Amino acid sequence: MASTPSNVSLARFQQLVQPQPDLEVRYGEMPSQGIDVFLPKRTGPHPVVVLLHGGCWRALPGADRMQLRAMARALSAEGVAVW
Repeated sequence: MASTPSNVSLARFQQLVQPQPDLEVRYGEMPSQGIDVFLPKRTGPHPVVVLLHGGCWRALPGADRMQLRAMARALSAEGVAVW
């Protein structure tokens, strides 16, 4: 897995370009009502990880599932399907 700096401020992290999911599954009309799916590029079957972002009920700037996209892409690069 690619290494990342261990000390990154939240403000700097929020400025980083996050990878796009391979698929987004919508289950409602609100922006928070979606699931990002990251798939490995190699042939499966694959183990599956479900990443849950806590705090989506709070109205904090940047507190959403976008914060998990870099981790999800890194896991998919290792052969794990991520929801």
